[in-house]
Amino acid sequence: MILPIWGLIDQVYYHCNRLQFVDRLEDNIFRVRITRYRGYPLQLRDGTKIEKGDLLVKIHLHNYSLVKKMRHLKSDVRRALFVYEAVKQSLPGLANYLKGHPLESQVKGILGVTVLNRGVRRLGFDTFNLKHPLYSAWKKSYMVPLTAICHGDFNQIFTGKYEPKYLVMGKETLFDLYSDKSMGEK
Repeated sequence: MILPIWGLIDQVYYHCNRLQFVDRLEDNIFRVRITRYRGYPLQLRDGTKIEKGDLLVKIHLHNYSLVKKMRHLKSDVRRALFVYEAVKQSLPGLANYLKGHPLESQVKGILGVTVLNRGVRRLGFDTFNLKHPLYSAWKKSYMVPLTAICHGDFNQIFTGKYEPKYLVMGKETLFDLYSDKSMGEK
């Protein structure tokens, strides 16, 4: 019953946040927009420095699509692996999207905010805490219940287990790991 309502809310969210699909035909789970970074300075392990005002591709998971695909999965482990694989399979499309974007030369990397941040270093992401308490509280206020809906476990809302974090990857790391030229080398 929640899914049809969520579908309507998702369409409004998509348009209000000026998001673009990376690639609908390839079933890419990312929706993105180019944005200026407004947080504290970040030093990535690849040497990239992200500072206030830098251009980034802000990534948003298409949660509605993911939940529709995961409805049949009963185990939290299987759901987590499903999301991990969906992100991994979508990153090459994101690399191609950025390579073809008119602002590519000015973009420093990609950034997302999520409570689903376990195992993301293997994908090339660095994680950082959200330092601003109000921003962190705002993100947590809707991300944790959303995660509970996805997992069907509403007890986790009250556990404090999920904390939103920045997921950041430098542009060169994205290209090195996920561009067409390196996909054949894996």
